Amino acid sequence: MKFNEKLKELRIQKNLTQDDVANHLHISRQSVSKWEQGINEPDIQTLKQLCLLFEVTIDELIDDDREVVLSKEEKRSRVSKTLFIAQATICLLNILNILCLLVFLPSEVITHYDFAGNTYGSKFTYLLFLALPILGLLISVFTKLFTKNNVYYKKHSVFIGCTFLIMQILFFIGTFIPMVLLIKFDEITFSRFMICEIALVFICGIASTNPIVNKNPNFFAGFRTSFTLSNKEAWYKVNLLQCILGFIAAVIMLVISLVVKETWVNYSILLVIISVIITFIYHEVLRHKMKKINK
Repeated sequence: MKFNEKLKELRIQKNLTQDDVANHLHISRQSVSKWEQGINEPDIQTLKQLCLLFEVTIDELIDDDREVVLSKEEKRSRVSKTLFIAQATICLLNILNILCLLVFLPSEVITHYDFAGNTYGSKFTYLLFLALPILGLLISVFTKLFTKNNVYYKKHSVFIGCTFLIMQILFFIGTFIPMVLLIKFDEITFSRFMICEIALVFICGIASTNPIVNKNPNFFAGFRTSFTLSNKEAWYKVNLLQCILGFIAAVIMLVISLVVKETWVNYSILLVIISVIITFIYHEVLRHKMKKINK
């Protein structure tokens, strides 16, 4: 790994922006940016300051044969956090999905089975399904908060996170399929239902990719380009805008799909496409602006 790549990796690990590093060294942000682009390199005194900031030796920082290595605990902690975010996202999807599906269900539905046959009741009985994902998430939060200093929990945090994530997925399957099977679909209802589901996925996806939650650039979620993945400031600004616009578009889509009983609801998906286009335009303006500053 080259010096500029290593410098960027260490900065991201410490959750620092280029401005943070620049302020610590009492230099301009442009200097840090040029180091990370491989245009310039710091002098020996600055290298020593960087080593103190990132808690590494000079050999580790400048030796191209050495990689930036995360400790097992740091890797485990990152994976555990990602699993928790995924779990909370699916829990949110579960809750919103159950509430929205009630709109499409007939007033009387099968609520349980007995020896005499099917028993019908109010569709609002299905609100009881909300207890499952909420309870699963509460248990996960309780476990995370009250056992975070426990050695056994730290060692098995990834396994525990996977377990709770699988539980949320099973909750989703176990509630979504039975409720969908009870919906009486026609052409309009099916269109409304699909737009509703797309809107819910966008809302939950935005909740988990928000840069306030997903602080570091990553290769799994967010507005991912070479520019945003290499610049933390750009990552934050571009993804924050996308989250705001995408959330507004998805909520409008959701309301339309639940209220309007017309075939034109399909066109509401254009709102999300427009939000992506606006974000891309902002992305290009910001990229050219930063490129001009760094010259």
